[in-house]
Amino acid sequence: MVSPPIDFTRDLTPFIKLFIFAILFEPLLYFIFIKGLPFSRMLQLAFLIIAFLILVVLILNDKKLMFKFGKLEKNNPLNLFFLMIPISFFVGYFSGNHSVDLNIYQLNDFSGRSFEKAVSRKLLIEFLILIYYFMFFYFFTYAFLNKKNHFEYFFSLFKFIFILNLVLGYLDYIFNSLGIDLISRHFYDGVDVGRRFHGISGEPRQASVFLALGLSLLYLESLFKSKKFNIIWLFLTLPALFLTISFTSLLSIFIFLILLLPILISILIRRPIVFIFSIIFIFISTFYFVQIPRIAQYVETFSNVFEVLENNQQLPYLIRVQMGEVFPVYDQLKAISENNYMQFLFGSGIGTSAVNNYSYVDIMDAFGNPNSQLIRSIYESGFIGSILFISMFYFPFINKNIDSRVKINLYIFTSFVLAFSLGVRSANALIYLGILSSLISNNHIKTQ
Repeated sequence: MVSPPIDFTRDLTPFIKLFIFAILFEPLLYFIFIKGLPFSRMLQLAFLIIAFLILVVLILNDKKLMFKFGKLEKNNPLNLFFLMIPISFFVGYFSGNHSVDLNIYQLNDFSGRSFEKAVSRKLLIEFLILIYYFMFFYFFTYAFLNKKNHFEYFFSLFKFIFILNLVLGYLDYIFNSLGIDLISRHFYDGVDVGRRFHGISGEPRQASVFLALGLSLLYLESLFKSKKFNIIWLFLTLPALFLTISFTSLLSIFIFLILLLPILISILIRRPIVFIFSIIFIFISTFYFVQIPRIAQYVETFSNVFEVLENNQQLPYLIRVQMGEVFPVYDQLKAISENNYMQFLFGSGIGTSAVNNYSYVDIMDAFGNPNSQLIRSIYESGFIGSILFISMFYFPFINKNIDSRVKINLYIFTSFVLAFSLGVRSANALIYLGILSSLISNNHIKTQ
């Protein structure tokens, strides 16, 4: 007699709870107890090991495993994005972006042969990391979070963590003004980030991404529970966002406004008064930001960054500390000026931004990726790949039979978390995408 398949997603088991903890601790970068090993990675590793052992036991006992999850709908932009990966790789390879003519200083870091191996290893590792992020935060969410009680537990736990982050963040900001560092950047290093909001999210720029994720997930919770989104969350969260005093936040807000262009244009056509007030608000907010000394220094320095690079002038300090962002953009502009449109359109391949940075700076610290996911995407995936990457976040709901007002709100909140995740490298946007996609495909959000 054949035994029935075992469904591990039927109940809210410790196994499912472990998965929820593993994804919720991903943005909480204060919890790094050992350098290079966030607590979230420990939880994810524990989950994967347990999942593997369960699978082995089932195979040995001739049991069948069954996952009852909603239809894993085809995300066409996602499929096309992965199709772009080998195309980008070959474009980068034939454009010479996978190699560097080592100077006398770089020869001390690598021999010609070992550098080629280091590049190959770098490209492979970055590709595996990309696959891992999509599998764990997107696909696994379909497989393990699909029942109503799963999401009830997820949202209740997330709301507790989000409120805790706000309370501790504001308290830390107040105490810091008194010369007391209440919360360090990471647990293991004890670094004081100054009088800037960061909570338990690590650095202020990382805190801004978590705040954006928080607002967006709270809106999804309101849809899940069929209740009105509480506007009080905006008044509690947006001030914290501004108090991060992060140039990355300013960049993210700019990206957010670009992503909102379709809605802003429609408002212009239907309600010009609202559009005018929106433009006024944008100008006032921008003026406020550029008056902050830290932000003003960035604006002044980067206004002539390409002139400095073209003339081989000594790099100002703010450019040196942000060189990971500067050189990929500079290289793409050079490619366009040299009529290398293939590189601009299709990119150079996953992981090549680190190789590009090292080609300009002869120190090992330069052999790393940009902090900005948008800049990295533009260089590695090109213009087309970046458009596909952005589109995959809207695809789960854009063609669905959903109330128009709900669809507009979903567009706004999706753009919000996506913009901040493009501003700085983060898995937060994929966490949001996994939750959003699973809620819709499992019919936990009313379409009308």
